[in-house]
Amino acid sequence: MGRTDRSPRAKEIYGSWRVAAFIADGVEHPPLTTDDDRWKIVTAGRGLWLTTMTDHREGFAIEVDTTAHTIALIPIGTKTKETWSYTQPTPERLVIDAIHGGRYLHVTLHREPAPLLVTRGFHWINEIPFNH
Repeated sequence: MGRTDRSPRAKEIYGSWRVAAFIADGVEHPPLTTDDDRWKIVTAGRGLWLTTMTDHREGFAIEVDTTAHTIALIPIGTKTKETWSYTQPTPERLVIDAIHGGRYLHVTLHREPAPLLVTRGFHWINEIPFNH
């Protein structure tokens, strides 16, 4: 399959998502900065990047099926394929159910707001500072 960057197939999950709840094998992991198992941010674009609470990053090539609500992932550097299911109750909320690393995961995410540079417009010269 082709690239997923900003394609209609991946548009609903494209962007940066902050993890609100992380449940692994039925046990909820609180957001401790020392927990290398708990995810902090999931970023979807041309691929998918998982960032843990200790800032360890793991990358995947992805194929998104918006009809079946699945994400097929292949870890970068391997040929092992995982298939995750997802639901999107609202445009700003994403719920992932997956088996990853031999564990069943139920992860609730909230969309990160777009950076100011993208949302407010960019001007090389500002006569009045934005933050005055």
